[in-house]
Amino acid sequence: MRLPQMTTRRWMVAVVVVGLLCLLEHRRRSFASLAEYHDSKTWQSMATFRGVASHVYIDANDREMTQDEVKKSAWHAALAEKYRHATLYPWLPVEPDPREPE
Repeated sequence: MRLPQMTTRRWMVAVVVVGLLCLLEHRRRSFASLAEYHDSKTWQSMATFRGVASHVYIDANDREMTQDEVKKSAWHAALAEKYRHATLYPWLPVEPDPREPE
């Protein structure tokens, strides 16, 4: 069976298809990198109790977190989940990030 001849139009279509695939891969890697960054900023554990049933949040360095740090950590966790989802579907639009808690 003889292969079809590659005309200029077919080469242009092939270049566009390869370019789109490269763009999607770049976008997927970018989202994966953002998800990994936000994962690194979340808390390590929150199941520690002290005396009177109060939660103590611990960061990755085994340091007790303040209430503001816990809010930022939850914000990072939400963004990590958002970017993990975007990694699976890089062709879909992604909403802007919500403002960082102060």
